[in-house]
Parts: sequence; C-alpha cells; structure tokens
Amino acid sequence: MASYDMTAQSHWQIMAVAMAMNLILCIVFATLTKLGNDYHQNELSKKHKNKLSMLTSNNQRFLAYFIYLFAALCALQCFFCHYSFSYPPQISKYFCMYGSPICVVLYYASKSSLYGFFLERAKLAQGILKLFPSSLFKYILPSYIAVYFLIFSTLILVFFRGIPPENIDDGAVTSCIMTTPIPWVLQFGAIIDIFNCLLFLYLFLHPLWKGYKATAAAFSNEWKKKNFLNMMYLNITLSLLCTISSFIVMFVLPLIAQYIWFAGNIDMMINSIAVFFMMASNRRYVTIKCCYCCVCTKEKISSYGSIKSTQSTISSVQLSNQQSNTVTTSSQISQESQEVNNERSSTQHGTENMV
Repeated sequence: MASYDMTAQSHWQIMAVAMAMNLILCIVFATLTKLGNDYHQNELSKKHKNKLSMLTSNNQRFLAYFIYLFAALCALQCFFCHYSFSYPPQISKYFCMYGSPICVVLYYASKSSLYGFFLERAKLAQGILKLFPSSLFKYILPSYIAVYFLIFSTLILVFFRGIPPENIDDGAVTSCIMTTPIPWVLQFGAIIDIFNCLLFLYLFLHPLWKGYKATAAAFSNEWKKKNFLNMMYLNITLSLLCTISSFIVMFVLPLIAQYIWFAGNIDMMINSIAVFFMMASNRRYVTIKCCYCCVCTKEKISSYGSIKSTQSTISSVQLSNQQSNTVTTSSQISQESQEVNNERSSTQHGTENMV
C-alpha cells in the first residue's frame, strides 16, 4: 500500500478506534440488556409471584440483540477492509472489492432491525387504544421492512465495489474505498430513512397521546404525569437522533468516500445508544446500579468519616484520661509530702518536749 503522511496516518488510527468502539459498545449494551431483563424479571417474580408484566417485550429485546449483532459484525468487517493493505496482493484485491459492499449490507441489516424494533414498540403502544388495524403491524409493515432491506442490499451488491489498495492514491486515509457509481442510492436511502423513522414514531406516539388525553384524570399523581411525559419526550429525542444521524451519513457519504467506515460506525453507535435507552428495563437497571454505586460511595465516605471521628474521640478521651491521671498522681504526691512534713514537725516537737 502507498505510504501515508502523518495526517493520513492519524486519520487512519481514528477510524480504527471508531470501529473498535462500535464493537465494544455493542457487546456492552447486549450484556446490559440481558442483565436488565433478568433483574426486572426477578424483581417482578418477588412482588407478583407468577404474574410477570414486562417493561419491554421479548420481541423488542430480540430485535435489539440483532441491532447489536449486525453493528458488531459490520464493525469487524469494516476493520478487515480498513486493514486490507497488510494482506497478500491477490487476497487484498478481492477482499476489498467484495468485502466493502458486504459492510454496507450489514449496515442496512442493522437499520432494518432498527425499524423492526420501532415497529414492535409501536405495536406495544396499540394496547392502550387500538387506533390502527392489526393487519398493519402483523403483515403490511413487516413486509415493507423486508422489501426495504432486499432492495437496498441488492443495489449495493450489484452496483457497489471497493477499490483495491494498489489503486488508491498516496495519502489515502483507508486501505479500501467504496466506489459510488450511483450515489443517489444512498441519498434515496436517507430520504426513506427519514420517512421510516417519522412513520414509526407517529405509530408509537399517537395512541399514547390519545390515551393520555382520554385518561388525563387518571394521572392524579403529578409524578406519574411527569414521568409519562418524560418518557414521550425521551422517545421523540432518541428517534430523531437516529434519523438525523443516518440522514447526515447517507447524504454526506458519497462526498467523503474515504471516511465511509468512520461515518458508518459512528451512525451505528448512535443507533445502539438510542435503542438501549429506549427500553424501560434498561433505563431502570442502569439507574438502580448507578444509584447503588453512588450510595455505596457515600456510605464509604461516611463510614470513613465516622471512623476518623471515632478515632479522634478515642484519642481525646485517652488524652483527658492521661491528664486526669497526671493530676491525680500529682495530688497524691503532694498529700504524701504533706504527711511526711507533718510527721517531721511532730517529731521535732516531741524531741523539743523531751529536751
């Protein structure tokens, strides 16, 4: 591979770090999602015996695992393409040419899983007020997501290829660059992504808001009302964050083809973070553990302070005891010396009388 200058080398390292961070983040979030689900089920089993009400559905959690899985696989494949200059020339050539579109297909697989996650979340919201026909969530939208993935995956595999390392100019920031013979595919994908996110956000929030207005009197507790509104604002913010991130990446990507691996991994990290905090069981588990750590820290500080105060109290008591003992000893000595003097004076008086 052509030699890098210092700027290109530093950019190469930043891109490699982004891929590693995406991989680590997916593993951490998948683990925390499992722990949060187990913790929630254990808590509910203690309170309600056999009656388990779930904060997050199993299908929703299953799709979250797929989001993390495809994002992690994409991060690994991106790193292999990014590092392809170290392979033998013949392997490097074909790995870059056909490995690069596989990265983009894995990216779209993660996006499709994200839409499935949004769909399942919207399906859960229909339990409050069934404003839409069940066929929309059971047949129409799942088929739409599948067709979306198949169309874009086919376009990527047919028309997109990677440029081998030996054909890349000096100063490139990666070993493998994607060709974009039809850049409008990614830009059209960005527009579809905006439509998808807004559609699923509407299907999720509309029944919740209708149910909230219909049962506003039920929120007699101000805390419950505030908690419900915060949940809605949080989901709106995280959904829009996913939309804006994907829109920027897909529109800007044809203009900065060298940074395709960096931009794609940043977008998947943002999606993973948003999905993780959209699930109530995850938020609850993280909150409880963070509060537990804070309480433990405070207890350690307070216990350390009590130990120090106890030690200072003990030392002050010991010092006062020593002082009292000193005073007692000195008074005893003065009494004994006074008695000796009295004996001496009586002896002198007796001697004088004898004389």
